[in-house]
Amino acid sequence: FVYSANSLGNPINSKMSGCTCTKCDENCPCTGQNGQQLPYSNERTLILDKRSVIYECGPKCHSNCDYDCILRTSQSGTLIKLEVYHTDDKGWAVRTMEDLRKGQFVFKYAGIFMKSNFEGGNNYTLEVVNKGHRTSQAVNSEVVGNIARLVNHSCEPNLFLKKIDCGLENVELAFFTSKAIEKGAELTWSYDKKPKNSDFSCNCGSKQCKGHL
Repeated sequence: FVYSANSLGNPINSKMSGCTCTKCDENCPCTGQNGQQLPYSNERTLILDKRSVIYECGPKCHSNCDYDCILRTSQSGTLIKLEVYHTDDKGWAVRTMEDLRKGQFVFKYAGIFMKSNFEGGNNYTLEVVNKGHRTSQAVNSEVVGNIARLVNHSCEPNLFLKKIDCGLENVELAFFTSKAIEKGAELTWSYDKKPKNSDFSCNCGSKQCKGHL
């Protein structure tokens, strides 16, 4: 396993243009793609959580639009203190070592981009269902990835996944908190929102546990 903060196989989209802002706000063309609304608050928490895709500034934007730009919130890397630890019944897990606000960016799901209909998918493969937004892809973190690959499933998760378009060929996948999370709590997300028959039992321990993944 090779650690990488960003996904591989996701080049710049040559058809996309960038903004010329020196400080991006509600009038930024990139904001316009979000319905002329900034997707993040001044505290950099996600407020447009109902949108299927969040648009951010990209590599073709003005050079003064750097990683301090509010429209690059998911591109600044993981700024949260996290800890990887081993559990008795779920294998490896990830917990936060600081209190988190609702809507706070945590990390991306990093891996290698490939066609979603490829053969040989595994538990580290996450499909990007775009619903008309470019082509469907999948991200595989079996060989290359980051800490997100160790986040366990829960039927009552405290993280959710959001697609981010920042001017690359494929949308990026980013995790945000669905509620305020206290220091020391395990970070979890739902692998599948719809109940289904599965040979994999669920050990999340939540009150809403379905008993299987």
